[in-house]
Amino acid sequence: VVRAQTEGRARADFAKILGAEKIVIRGLDSLDDLSQLESELSGFDAMFCSIGAYMKLDGPEAVQRVDFGYVVAAADLAQRCGIPSFSLVSAGGADAGLPE
Repeated sequence: VVRAQTEGRARADFAKILGAEKIVIRGLDSLDDLSQLESELSGFDAMFCSIGAYMKLDGPEAVQRVDFGYVVAAADLAQRCGIPSFSLVSAGGADAGLPE
């Protein structure tokens, strides 16, 4: 699990889930350069990406950077690392047609 340092946002508690011993949490100051993780991701079977910005809180530039830019960067990273499966986990009820 890779986490950017964000303030005022809820954090998932992975310690209580089945298989928690297989999860490594890696904190980053920024997601702007995911390539720094390349050496750590070799040998994984799958990558799940679950990130997003909130228009009302973060603004349109952040939404574009996070919801598109970081997701594409993560998918590219998975491909470079030879990870055969990349899954984007979206918010329940997400609607691309909504402006927020």
